[in-house]
Amino acid sequence: MHIGIQLIAPEGFRELEKNVTYYFLKSESLRDYTLLLKFEFKVASTKSPKAILLMMNRAHFENGLVQKFIIPAEHQSKIPPWLAEWEELDFSLLDLSRPAAKKLHSERVDERLAIIQPVLDRQNAILSSENPDLELNKYARECVPRQNETRLRLWFYAYLCFGRNVWSLIPSYCRIGIWSRHKNFPTKKFGRKSIARGAHHGYPVDHEMAKKICESFVIHRGLGQRMTKIYSKAMSNNFGCNVHTNHEKKKSYVHPQGKPFPSFHQFKYWVNKTFGTEEVRRTLYGDTRYRTRMAASKGKFSEMLSNLLERIELDAYYTKDYPSSIVEGKILPPLCVVRGVCCTSGAVVGIGFAFGKEHSSAYRMMLFSMTMPKADFCKLFGLDILAEDWPCQGMSPWLSIDRGPGSKADLIKNLEDKFPIRELAPSWAGQSKAAVESSHPRNVNLEGQPTHVQSALNPVEMARREILQLIKDNHASDASARLTPAMIAANINPSPIGIWNYLDDRARTDAYSMDFDHAIKTFLTPTELTAQEDGIYWSGIRYDSAVLRATSLLDQVATGQRTKVKGYILDMAVRHVWVEVQGKIIQIDAHAPISVHDRELYLSLPELQQLSENKRATDAEFRTHQLATNTEIFDKFEDATGKGWDDGKRKSGPPKSRARSSQMERDDIKKYTSANKAK
Repeated sequence: MHIGIQLIAPEGFRELEKNVTYYFLKSESLRDYTLLLKFEFKVASTKSPKAILLMMNRAHFENGLVQKFIIPAEHQSKIPPWLAEWEELDFSLLDLSRPAAKKLHSERVDERLAIIQPVLDRQNAILSSENPDLELNKYARECVPRQNETRLRLWFYAYLCFGRNVWSLIPSYCRIGIWSRHKNFPTKKFGRKSIARGAHHGYPVDHEMAKKICESFVIHRGLGQRMTKIYSKAMSNNFGCNVHTNHEKKKSYVHPQGKPFPSFHQFKYWVNKTFGTEEVRRTLYGDTRYRTRMAASKGKFSEMLSNLLERIELDAYYTKDYPSSIVEGKILPPLCVVRGVCCTSGAVVGIGFAFGKEHSSAYRMMLFSMTMPKADFCKLFGLDILAEDWPCQGMSPWLSIDRGPGSKADLIKNLEDKFPIRELAPSWAGQSKAAVESSHPRNVNLEGQPTHVQSALNPVEMARREILQLIKDNHASDASARLTPAMIAANINPSPIGIWNYLDDRARTDAYSMDFDHAIKTFLTPTELTAQEDGIYWSGIRYDSAVLRATSLLDQVATGQRTKVKGYILDMAVRHVWVEVQGKIIQIDAHAPISVHDRELYLSLPELQQLSENKRATDAEFRTHQLATNTEIFDKFEDATGKGWDDGKRKSGPPKSRARSSQMERDDIKKYTSANKAK
């Protein structure tokens, strides 16, 4: 169960009607209701679709799920229903056919995403409010320029329901451009009237002024700076105002050229609106003072959470032993294991691996594992598990990682537009991500002379061990401290998986899905593959599959020719790779030149690189071996015959093999060399 899952009530159930598709949005514990959504639209109509929000008693909804009165729809659409006829279309390729368009489709969806981003950042607060629609309408009116309330709600809900896929915001083509957009900023000053200077004194804040306010705050902010001091500096340095003294010796700001400038309250309002009151206070007064003097007590951390994947924490640990390479059994760097833990249930929901160091690739692998059924993920490592062994699937709207390799610029830059990394925990502060820290396997610290253990396992085998360790922890860890009275009454297993199953059965989840192709492009390592007539090659290994053969890719490669294609790899398991063909992602499998046991093909990227280096060294030695063998055979022939391998004379014209003397000599030779010679 995840945010956006499409549900139906085949025979209706309470306020739910049959033949209507409902979208699960949120299970709210404090207000005891479940948020559902339905979309109203007419095919080929000029009217915009509408998002209708429903609030259903949570106990009724969960009862409907348990008794199967409410079930998931058989077909789970990946795009909004008003775009259903384009479900198989790759929207990212649309702009390639219209490069000279006045506005590209990608620009349209980016603009819409930018408009709703502030409310996406407050998603939980809005959905947990008494009236989410009212909160969204309020934000729409505050936007500059002001936004259509119905349309903004539609964008917000559609983006959440369809896996945070930005293309869910694309307009339906038959309706593009028929509504007018407000492009002008207000000419009237809003807000409370000035008692001292009159109702119409001052200027409205347009886009340019709001931008200048934020830029000036960034320039002048700092620890110990007061907002009044920042405003005073901004008026002079950024807005170019002068101080004017009137006949009553009272001072005020004026601009020598009559240009607009904000009042102090406008300045403060837009700074708090843009950066958030909490962030502004932290910036001016520091984290410690804010936490001790200003921030309201939030109680216990667990009290903040009620749904699965409402928040996850990421962290890494190293295996106590060192893996052995399949190449001469050489010792390899320790395996770095990255885990993601659901803070509500305590279940480990994802895992990733790297060698020696805490690379960002391990974090990307962990996020990739969250997007897919775990039985499919484990198959990539040659491990068969049941779906109930590790049922956790879905992406979280809130990630917390530390300021180590997980927060590297390349990871953040690549993911910030695709995946919400909400918090970077401070270094050396384990309590900031206690859920994942406490879930790591514990090692015994030995005293005396330092020692190390070289494992008999290769990297892929060690990865399998850590996956099974994870499954064991999920089923055997004591999570009784997380049980609610209702869970105790239901007699559930007090393990992370027991809690997970209880909450998941009742749709108490904030998880959202991600399309598999999109997950591959987002999280896996891109690489360049070589297509030949007999398959796809990468690092000396041939990859192929029936699905690949069904495409025309290999047919387009001429005999003896090669062409480069784009692909993606999972660094720790290169038994399978993915190739992009005409915008579609296809999984291809490694093949050996002869029949071998399948385990020989389960290799990690470092092992494959070692094998490639060994092969290059072997090929170089073999070339010398070939030449030396030629020389040895030529010498043996000369010792046996007294003549050189190619001794002879080149004569003009064809050989006269039909001469009578030649024929007689040939008959004599055949007589003594034939197996049936006459006695």
